Formats: sequence, C-alpha cells, structure tokens
Amino acid sequence: MTRKKATELRKQQLGNWFLQIGETEVDFAVEEELDTGTYLARALLLRGIARCVRADADPSQLEYPGGSRAVEDLLEAGADKERLATALKAAQWQSLWQLVCMLDDSTTGIDDLQATISDNVQWGVFRVNEEGEPTGPLAGLHEDLMELLPAEQEVNTRKKKKKKKKPGES
Repeated sequence: MTRKKATELRKQQLGNWFLQIGETEVDFAVEEELDTGTYLARALLLRGIARCVRADADPSQLEYPGGSRAVEDLLEAGADKERLATALKAAQWQSLWQLVCMLDDSTTGIDDLQATISDNVQWGVFRVNEEGEPTGPLAGLHEDLMELLPAEQEVNTRKKKKKKKKPGES
C-alpha cells in the first residue's frame, strides 16, 4: 500500500470516528489529529466530562451530604422543578469548568497553596500509548468544554420577565 493511500484510509477512519462521537467540524478534527496526535483523545475526554452533567439526574441520589434533602425542601417550598434542574446543571457545569481549568493550569485556584511550597509542583493531562507512556499533551481543554453545552442551555444569560404595566403607565 502506498503512503498516500494509507493516509487517505487513515483520514477516512478518523472522519468516521469523529462523526460517531458527534464532532461538528470533522475535517478540522481529522487534520488536527493527524497533525498533533492528541485531538481524538481530547475530544473523547471532553465528551466524557460533559456526560457528567446528567439531565436525568435524580435529586434524591445526590452524593453531596445534605444535597438530596435540600432539593426536596426547595421543591416542597414551591420551587419550580425545571428551574431547579437548570440551576443544578449550571452548578455542575461550573464545577466541571473549574476542574478543567485546574487540569490545564496547575496554579488555577491554588496559587496561595503553591506559594507555600518551595517545589514547583505541576501536572498535565496527556494522551498515552498502550504502555501508558505520554505521547502528547491535551492542553487548553477549558477552551473547548463549553462548546459541548447542550444547544438548549443558556450560558451566562437570564431571561427577564416583563413587568406588567399598571393602568395609566406608558
């Protein structure tokens, strides 16, 4: 098999994989994977992280101490179930965003703790081969995480209810 044919087959295989995982810019993704060797791992990791925000999560199954009871109390007090679910998902996205920022930059959120340690402690996220050896960094994850928000989600916006005008107001 010629090198050109092998490259074309690899592009086709990558394109099929990217389509299967829901990549929207398949040609770009294929070229990035061929260039860096890390784009597929990055795409899979981000989709796995995004799946941590579950639309069907049962509030009674919250792992955080007191979380289930707090949700039950809010619902019993008349909170709108849909609005509460949106608020919980937003909190989950925010937590994931902060985690991904910390994975990208080992000083994010802990600058004060790092300042107390004389060693320069850092970490990174890498694609690894079958032997577990790093083959390339998966940097800048935070840049793409929010692109995976479900289309119907509002990001940093809030619909304002229109005030009803009183008689005589213009």
